[in-house]
Amino acid sequence: MRLQIGFTAGGSAPILNRVSLRLRPATAADAGRVTELAGHLGYPVTEEAVRGRLVLLRGDDHALSVATTPREGIVGWVEVRLEQTILTERRCRITGLVVSPEARRLGVGRALLSWATAWARAHGCQETYLTTNVLREDAHAFYDAAGWERRKTSHVYVRHVGPGGVAGG
Repeated sequence: MRLQIGFTAGGSAPILNRVSLRLRPATAADAGRVTELAGHLGYPVTEEAVRGRLVLLRGDDHALSVATTPREGIVGWVEVRLEQTILTERRCRITGLVVSPEARRLGVGRALLSWATAWARAHGCQETYLTTNVLREDAHAFYDAAGWERRKTSHVYVRHVGPGGVAGG
């Protein structure tokens, strides 16, 4: 998928010059930049872990697409996966979406959302959804402006079950 967006020479604000934005599947070679961008979401992860997961998560039920430009390289990514439960029809969950700070407000995020929606449709989903931290007001404004419906607010509970985890029910 190719789109046209604007970048300044410094990459911080749109200008009239247009560059090509390309969306493509992530590869193991992208692990470094994917890891760096994940840090903007507040998820510390190592490059080795990302590289290994890119291999592990290959399959029809998962995808990671990167947005690239000729000059800046990878400027964002979106991760999607299929879900189906007893309570829901087959649907697509966007498990992560990030755009580098210098490429924000230039259409990269919308392009990644469009790609995710098309991927979901191609995989027979009736719905695509995502979650975002209640503190990410800029993300909420972005999704609202992009036409996404805010359905609910919820809490996330975690229980560690691996080594060192809490025993009991």
